[in-house]
Amino acid sequence: MASVVPAWCRRLSPRHLEWLLTITRVGNLSRAAEQLATTQPGLSKWLKEVETDVGAPLFERTTRSLRPTPFGDVVLRHAERMLGDAARTQDELQALQGGRLGRLVLGVLPGLGAMLMPAVIAHLRERGIALDLELRESTLDVMLPLLREHRLDLLIARMDNVALNTGMNRRILFTESVCVLASAAHPLHRRQRLTWADVAGARWVLPVAGSPMRHRIEQAFTQAGVPSPRAVLESASLLTNRAMAQQLDCLFVTSDHAAQMLASDGSMRRLRLPSPGGPTEVAVMWSVETLAPQQQHVIDALVQAPTKVAVAA
Repeated sequence: MASVVPAWCRRLSPRHLEWLLTITRVGNLSRAAEQLATTQPGLSKWLKEVETDVGAPLFERTTRSLRPTPFGDVVLRHAERMLGDAARTQDELQALQGGRLGRLVLGVLPGLGAMLMPAVIAHLRERGIALDLELRESTLDVMLPLLREHRLDLLIARMDNVALNTGMNRRILFTESVCVLASAAHPLHRRQRLTWADVAGARWVLPVAGSPMRHRIEQAFTQAGVPSPRAVLESASLLTNRAMAQQLDCLFVTSDHAAQMLASDGSMRRLRLPSPGGPTEVAVMWSVETLAPQQQHVIDALVQAPTKVAVAA
């Protein structure tokens, strides 16, 4: 049977993948060669041979720098993914040597981790599953590339159009709505009914631009026929948002589940506003075809977590 591995792949050892990423980071062959402890002519010759095998230039050369071409972007994504897989395999081997099942890096969007992770950890402990978990929290635009490059094993995200169009595997966990929070002392709580026009002039901490939450709040103001407010701050941090609400009377939008936690001590209250946008599905996503045991265990725990959270509430 003929080999299905392209010639350019056979030329790229893990060390060579690091070469490509170093060239990209430095943007200059001479400096890259210096960092890699090789010669500039040798590095240039090797790069030309790889580009010949690929059949396209990987870098656009100018008098001062090199920038990846669209072909280079494709190869570099695979380089990052392959090196990421190698590093993760080493982590998993070390975990097994220490009597653990392995290591898993879980990405979450802001507000979801605090709600789900205690139930996930409890589920794993109840079943005696010894697993090293690392949690990374950020916005979808940051997390999706990490998932594609296999630097995340799983990602918990709200299924907006961007997430739905990734083509990645996913499992729906639950459906959530969002609301607007303010400090319990905010004067707007005195109003029995509020419209979006009533709160357009208030101080706002808005979700970061381009996020699903930001789209929801902007759409609510647009449908009400009023301009979206100018943000005092753009933030995806629940702790920061709460502090801004308590100290500067700012309003902010968050999920119903997060609002329940933030309002549990009586310091925060929901405003009497209609929910911006309809309910949104929250899912766990992954980019591989075959799940590792640690991925399956965490997915099972995530499926059970919303039920446990609802019971605790």
